[in-house]
Amino acid sequence: MKRTASNWILMVAMIVVILSSQSAAYAETGAQSSSANESRSIFSEERVFRGENARQDSYFEIGKGLEARQGSSINIYYSHSETLLPEYSNLTVLLDDVPLGSVTLSKENEKETLWSIDLSNLSLKPGFHKLSFWGKMKVSNVICEDPENSAAWLVIHKKSAVALHLEQSYEKADLTQYPSPFIERGSPDPLRAIIVLPDKFNQDEFKAAARISRFFALQTPNHRLNVPVYVESDVTDALARSHSIVWIGKADRWLAKGKSVTEAFAQSKDADQLAKGLSAKRLHPGMPKIR
Repeated sequence: MKRTASNWILMVAMIVVILSSQSAAYAETGAQSSSANESRSIFSEERVFRGENARQDSYFEIGKGLEARQGSSINIYYSHSETLLPEYSNLTVLLDDVPLGSVTLSKENEKETLWSIDLSNLSLKPGFHKLSFWGKMKVSNVICEDPENSAAWLVIHKKSAVALHLEQSYEKADLTQYPSPFIERGSPDPLRAIIVLPDKFNQDEFKAAARISRFFALQTPNHRLNVPVYVESDVTDALARSHSIVWIGKADRWLAKGKSVTEAFAQSKDADQLAKGLSAKRLHPGMPKIR
């Protein structure tokens, strides 16, 4: 007999999970830091710019519920041809088509040089951001210089990166941030959650865990992500403190740790739950089914 999911969705700090008629799902956030430092490569290889007017773009993503704050920067390692005329040659960097700054290409920086651009005051929001590099290069001041002159070149080196100091931009649970903070899209290490099942889990609970695990994997670019799944007795206090947890199972199937989570939902009113980082929402009954 097929079992349809109920339309109760319990959510802690932006987690949404589907409940079946045989198993409930709960979630909680661990005592993780609300800030993190991440380095995003700008280019995966040495990037060469040639000719009088050359431009190349790169993209990076900030996950939902995060903002780039004080301490964020773009660190550009570059070098260029010794034949460039500094009065006509420069490198301009743009973020989302807005210029951030320009540097003259001169003898002082023809060897590999670091140029750091502070992003602290921009408070970059979630989503994709375009980083553009625009090189203007001339080796002669004649009007009819060949715009494709091979002596006019600039290199942005592979180790160039966007250094992001990311902080949570939310204070209360809100579905608009989901799947953050359980998955932070755009991060080189996006997974922030584990899944926990009762020690003697059943088929429905296992299927629910598989669906949530698959959903998390689909949030990553290559759709390949191993989401750790534990039984309750294997969850240590240290593991619980350092991860957000999705608990899948009926209230009467848990031992001490799982019972404390379900009791928190059962005994707390919405205002109290929010104060503890917990909330519960009833969504439209037309949600997807677990069968």
